Amino acid sequence: MKNKLIKHFSIVSFILMILCVQNIMAQKRTVSGIVTDSKNEPLIGVNVTIKNASTTGTITDIDGKYSLEIPSGNSVLVFSYIGYSTQEVKVSNRSVVDIVLKDDMQALEEVVVVGYGTMKKSDLTGSVSSITSDNFKLGTDLTPQQLMQGAFSGVNISQNSGKPGGSNTIRVRGGTSITASNDPLYVIDGVPISTSAGVNQSNIGSSTTDFFDQEPINPLSNINPNDIESINILKDASATAIYGSRGANGVIMITTKKGKAGMRQLDYSFNLGVSTVAKKLDVLTGDEYRKTVSELGLTLDDKGQNTDWQDVIFRTAISQNHYVSFMSGSENTSYRASAGYSNQNGVMEGSGMKSANARMNINHKALNDKLKLNMNISYGETNSDQAPVSNTVGSEMGSSMLYEAYVFNPTYPIYNEEGDYYDVPPYRVNPASFSKELLDERATSQFLGNLTADWNFYKPFTLQVNAGYNKNTINRNSYISKSNLLGNGNNGYVTVQKLSDYSKLLETILKYNQSFGKHNIDAMVGYSWQYFYSEGQTTKAYGFLSDNFKWYSLAAAQTVESVSSYAESNTLISMYGRINYNYADKYLLTATVRRDGSSRFGSGNKWGIFPSVAASWRISQEDFFQNDIMSDLKLRASFGITGSQEIGNYNSLSTLGASTNGYLVGGEKITIVLPQQYTNPDLKWEQTAQTDIGIDFGFLNGKIRGSIDYYYKKTTDLLLSVAVPSPSLITTQIANVGTVTNQGIELDLSFDLMRTKNFAWDANLNLT
Repeated sequence: MKNKLIKHFSIVSFILMILCVQNIMAQKRTVSGIVTDSKNEPLIGVNVTIKNASTTGTITDIDGKYSLEIPSGNSVLVFSYIGYSTQEVKVSNRSVVDIVLKDDMQALEEVVVVGYGTMKKSDLTGSVSSITSDNFKLGTDLTPQQLMQGAFSGVNISQNSGKPGGSNTIRVRGGTSITASNDPLYVIDGVPISTSAGVNQSNIGSSTTDFFDQEPINPLSNINPNDIESINILKDASATAIYGSRGANGVIMITTKKGKAGMRQLDYSFNLGVSTVAKKLDVLTGDEYRKTVSELGLTLDDKGQNTDWQDVIFRTAISQNHYVSFMSGSENTSYRASAGYSNQNGVMEGSGMKSANARMNINHKALNDKLKLNMNISYGETNSDQAPVSNTVGSEMGSSMLYEAYVFNPTYPIYNEEGDYYDVPPYRVNPASFSKELLDERATSQFLGNLTADWNFYKPFTLQVNAGYNKNTINRNSYISKSNLLGNGNNGYVTVQKLSDYSKLLETILKYNQSFGKHNIDAMVGYSWQYFYSEGQTTKAYGFLSDNFKWYSLAAAQTVESVSSYAESNTLISMYGRINYNYADKYLLTATVRRDGSSRFGSGNKWGIFPSVAASWRISQEDFFQNDIMSDLKLRASFGITGSQEIGNYNSLSTLGASTNGYLVGGEKITIVLPQQYTNPDLKWEQTAQTDIGIDFGFLNGKIRGSIDYYYKKTTDLLLSVAVPSPSLITTQIANVGTVTNQGIELDLSFDLMRTKNFAWDANLNLT
């Protein structure tokens, strides 16, 4: 009996197991299909995920096809794509699910980043230009500034040099100051960074070291262009007034790429580049030089050579860049990580740069999407060998590698009989010697990070807190060899420089967004605190027994010529507010005010108020506007006041400084303390008032679009170094004097020349 029960139980268990397996096999199956748009064109890269299991998903291929394993017929597929409405479809008993995604007209509208928020481009009342990663120029060794070059009207970008990692000069609608900085404010993922701190102004120039590069550091050198999602430039006062005392020269807002929900992607890119000198100066060869000197009846110290000194100092440079990124995301959390490495040789002998950078962006949503947390962290290092090319073009004292290559006798050899460089004392220095006997190494690093929390605690209200930190360091070492004509009088000359700066940021913003029928109000008020600190030291010494000591052992120097150091700080406290009013998408009004307090100014002028107002009229939204050709027409006007605080620290205070040019007491030189500048309690902000009138237009449903702007800028209370009446130990002082005016017309045009399934051809034109 017992055996029969066991036998029957085994048979029943086997049957149940078969049924379970069949049930599991029936539930877990594969569904496939094609995703197209309203024109029946396949969509590439559509995210296809399972609802409530967004870590499981796929993307459509080049033909719009997808295939995905689902756990059961009750599964719901979620189809999402930028510019299209997200759709959810229950699978049921189907094995093929084809979907037609509908255009999301609101999503298709371009969204631009403005101060402390974003806006639809159609809702802008100020002058804002933008470019996204889809439209960046292609090429090797590009810097973030070069991505912008030629892309914006009213923005002039020029390279300061052709060296690897060289800096750029950017002017937005012209310069506004004589003494203070004319550089725009950079805001990276919501963190304003300083371009006037000590690190970015490193300089070792003196009468002894005027041969070395004095170019400032590129403030964006450690940002990989592959990490940038968009660049927006705020140009008129309506757009920049929200940054108050730092908005007079324009604001460049850089947003980096983020992870995407339901998408898992690994990318690697590599490029190899070759650089050569585009054009050399046409100078006489050795034979031509001999002939010319003979025809003129002059004497020539002819060494019998035919040396092209430009060929000696120039070379074909090889560069390589590696970049890898990974992004992934679920319904609540997404992240993107990247790393890059670059090795660039310069076209001048002795120049080159190696850099490495890494970035991590994490986004998280909680409390039913009411709480959003965003963290952005980046770090970069750059090590460069700089060719000794001074900002001074050159002189009869041989202070430039390039200058010597142009004027050095082409009949001279590179080396003399002893194997040393052939020089002509006391002034003519062999061009080839610069790259080997004048060394200049610079190592920089940058850390930039911020954490942002947005809490939608009550439907129309959102509280945002942003905390940021930025730190920069530089170690620069230069050395002039004992054997070089420029340094042999000093038996080797060394300069060691160490600089660092950091800034801390805390912002608290309350935002309000509510619609009442045809009325919409988008408002915000905020408080900001930012602290800047910089320090550095420079040591110069000479008289070495051997070139091997260089900067590795300053104790080996016979004489320490000078030791200098500094430490300084400043604080900026701000309160600001902005309100955007929109009626029926026809009439738009923006009003902004910011109150800044800076420790840099005099006791009676530490605070400044910077207001602006702007309005626009979308004529194309009016009922009377019926035009099949012109699809968009908007009139804009704005006026506002911005300021500048980039005058350096302590210029309003009376300061004292140590001097070694003191007295001899008992045969010893005594260090003395002398006044460096007089106090100026009336020192105040430079103020720039700007008026802008613009028209935005579009034809043929946006296939042709553009804008025309007229602007007028007037800067008053210019900060200028003026002479102090004699007799006085102090000869100059910073004061508010003078005005500067800028005005111009800007034109932007964009054309969609051709768009098909596999091909797109756009053209852009701008004129200022």
